[in-house]
Amino acid sequence: MKKPYSTIMMLAMMVAALSLTACGSDDDGNNDGGGSGSTTSLTIVKSNGDKYISLGSLEWASEYNVNGSLTDNASIYCLMTYEKGISVSYLYINLVNGEKSVNDFPSGYDLGNPTVNFGTYKSSENKYKYASGAVKVVSNNGKGFTLKFDSYKAERSSSSNIVINGTMYVEKEKFY
Repeated sequence: MKKPYSTIMMLAMMVAALSLTACGSDDDGNNDGGGSGSTTSLTIVKSNGDKYISLGSLEWASEYNVNGSLTDNASIYCLMTYEKGISVSYLYINLVNGEKSVNDFPSGYDLGNPTVNFGTYKSSENKYKYASGAVKVVSNNGKGFTLKFDSYKAERSSSSNIVINGTMYVEKEKFY
């Protein structure tokens, strides 16, 4: 009975080790924006002074997908949280030219003047139109690309606006 028990335990440990290896990132030690080397670090400041940060800015959130996601309906989204508490909001970038593939975003590509949605859900009341600033692709590694927001200001009305700064690594949307 001792030999079958030790054989089963050895097999169980091998399966556990393989499952941990399968969950690891192939980008370990490579800070190009993928896997554990995420470069998503955005801030959004609303006109009332409220500040939101990307989940990638939080140490405890690193085990979750903190990068942006490129969708098949030509938008990019990521999760943001209120800086002074845990209140999740979505940032959606509504792409102007209908880009749907990582290859549609070469280095230097200017996203133009896309509208953005920012809030707990995507609706017309959370839609902001471009006012000033820029958002450009700074790198593309074939698996994803990094966007840089440079004082990207979008307005919902003359008294309601947001300013986005920082970088976001974007991957093709994945369903788990």
